[in-house]
Amino acid sequence: MFVLGYIIVGLTRVLGIAVYTICFMLLIRIILDLFMPRGYYHPIVGYFRDITEPAVGPFRKLFPELRIRLDVVATLVMLVLFFANFFISRELYRIGYGLGGTSYRRHGFVNFLSTLLTMYYYVILFRVLISWVSPDPYNPIVRFLNDITEPFLRFFRRFIPIWRYGVDFSPFVAILALIFIDYSVLGILNRLILDLGS
Repeated sequence: MFVLGYIIVGLTRVLGIAVYTICFMLLIRIILDLFMPRGYYHPIVGYFRDITEPAVGPFRKLFPELRIRLDVVATLVMLVLFFANFFISRELYRIGYGLGGTSYRRHGFVNFLSTLLTMYYYVILFRVLISWVSPDPYNPIVRFLNDITEPFLRFFRRFIPIWRYGVDFSPFVAILALIFIDYSVLGILNRLILDLGS
């Protein structure tokens, strides 16, 4: 039963990060809309509108258009997502922990694997950040980052198409997969090792 508990905890963690990322993007969209002059187009504003419109678009029909600068629908969607995630995650964590999905002691080997996953997570994140400044592809650091992350990211690119403006979501999904592995798979392995040792 504890395996199900760890899977619930891992999925809840991934869901929470995904929802908070959407909320953060909605917040950036709201702030950019507030401070950019009306009728002015900037690619970054368009980028955040395009990414967040699937979350906001269906609710536009429910609310009348108000003549204020604040995007009321985006703000409401952000707040609803934020608080719904908070309460749902709290209940899912309670269920997962109730099924035995936690152990405060970590075995040294599992801790080592978790550290490796966290380091790989940061390497992918660093690759994403460095890609925003158009780095020299022949730079040894850039080549190293590409060499160690590309095989893992290529797996996710098979299922996730590149969005408009060349936005690649495969690093985000890869990071969520690493978090799930850390919280669920390594959690189960840790529990099995601790149970065998007792």
